[in-house]
Amino acid sequence: MELPAIIAVGYSRVQGFRRLLGSINNAAYPGEGCIKLVLSLDGGADWRVVDIAKQFQFKHGTCEVIIRDRNLGVREHLLWCGDQTRKYGAVIVLEDDLVVDPHFYAYAVAAQETYGEDRQIAGIALYSPAYNEYAHLPFIPRFSGFSCYFMQVVCSWGQLWNRGQWDAFRRWYDRNGSQDAVDRCEKLPDRVKRWPESAWDKYFCAYLAACDRYFIYPYRSYTTNFNDPGGQHSRKATNRFQVPMADPLRPPDRFRFEPFPISKNRFDAFMEPEPHVIGKFFELAPSEVEIDVYGLKPLRLLRRKTFCLTTRRVTNPVKRFSLRIVPYELNLLYPDSRSGMTWMYLCRSVDVRKETIIQLHMRRFKLAAYFARLPFRSKWFFISYVADFLTIRLIWKMNPGIDKKLNP
Repeated sequence: MELPAIIAVGYSRVQGFRRLLGSINNAAYPGEGCIKLVLSLDGGADWRVVDIAKQFQFKHGTCEVIIRDRNLGVREHLLWCGDQTRKYGAVIVLEDDLVVDPHFYAYAVAAQETYGEDRQIAGIALYSPAYNEYAHLPFIPRFSGFSCYFMQVVCSWGQLWNRGQWDAFRRWYDRNGSQDAVDRCEKLPDRVKRWPESAWDKYFCAYLAACDRYFIYPYRSYTTNFNDPGGQHSRKATNRFQVPMADPLRPPDRFRFEPFPISKNRFDAFMEPEPHVIGKFFELAPSEVEIDVYGLKPLRLLRRKTFCLTTRRVTNPVKRFSLRIVPYELNLLYPDSRSGMTWMYLCRSVDVRKETIIQLHMRRFKLAAYFARLPFRSKWFFISYVADFLTIRLIWKMNPGIDKKLNP
């Protein structure tokens, strides 16, 4: 198999671009001097970024520097990166606010060898998310004993595509690369639909949901995101997307990949476990139950199935489970009948009720306390909640029609 090329994307993050190139140089690679590295700078890039690219000495192979006269923008630039699969066979794309683990390339190659020909796999992520940015809550996948799991969410913080994977997306994109196509996708979170036109990844997310494709995600992250200031979508720095990284001096990793058809660890576009994972606990077929523990799915989507597992307000629950163990799926194995602060309910989908903005705020506060393992009566947490509650109530009174927007 031809080794994938690495494309490092730069524009205005000077320190971030230098840090990324340093981590690429310090990584381990198979063979000697056989890796292809492309430094791709969009038109109008900071002159200091240009200087860093021109002076960079890659120790593990060839390095090509591309400096554009015209500004493509984030969307067209990343699409160009994916198109390079036609030249190199496979590419690893790294943006300038990332740093890579020394063993990132070994993981990418091993995953590519295993899943590269699987039609349901649309790409290989190097980043392991610990945060559900749609719900603003932690994300904790259940460990399966293998090196990765599957999710219908695109990764933009270190990813590999081969030519077959990218061409399949490109064919879909050429027919459906419009906002209308994204809006029509019911299996996509509303937050993704509101991403700006310059966001290439919302179209890939729509493609995954519409065509039933998946990205592979590692349990051990091989990149982390600094979200440095100067980005075109994130103007302010934040550590929200930082994830734990392994010891760079550890021995080489050993990978154990699970065949996709028999995997029991798949997540949908809302970062919820798929029904075939949960339904077995209730002896329900996947076509009968929808999972909505984060409470993000529109009611019209929930009511297409007979049953629902949710943390929303319900009437006549069939069963209820106290949220005490993480990840939350394990509460089905160890049900706790004691009174708890947060519950998830198995109910008929028609019994899921609409929420006022206050009920929504209260539920999300309880979920945040559950995921963060913080007691509900923690003094500072409670004071913060009261302040937020009063603010939300004021907004609610000033905008009486806002509840309709929460329950499409």
